[in-house]
Amino acid sequence: MSIMQEYEEIRKEMGSKKYDAIEIYLNEVCPKEKRIDYMNEIIDLNGINPIEWIEKRRAIEQKYNIITLSDVLYVRAEWEKFDKWYENNKEKI
Repeated sequence: MSIMQEYEEIRKEMGSKKYDAIEIYLNEVCPKEKRIDYMNEIIDLNGINPIEWIEKRRAIEQKYNIITLSDVLYVRAEWEKFDKWYENNKEKI
């Protein structure tokens, strides 16, 4: 099963309203400006050794609070944060 098929299965199980709310949540937690700053710093890492690159990338992700769809779907702590946010915001969505 491809990752896209897996995400579609999760969407069916979760319900489209809640699944689609993940994008809204991600945009609140990590606005576009932060993601742009993150990408600019990642670009600056070109040319360093892979081990150092991974370490620096993790630090930059933490700095900008980068959270992805897969984090929300597969990391319990991130799911719990999203789920709490969703319960507090579902009437507005």
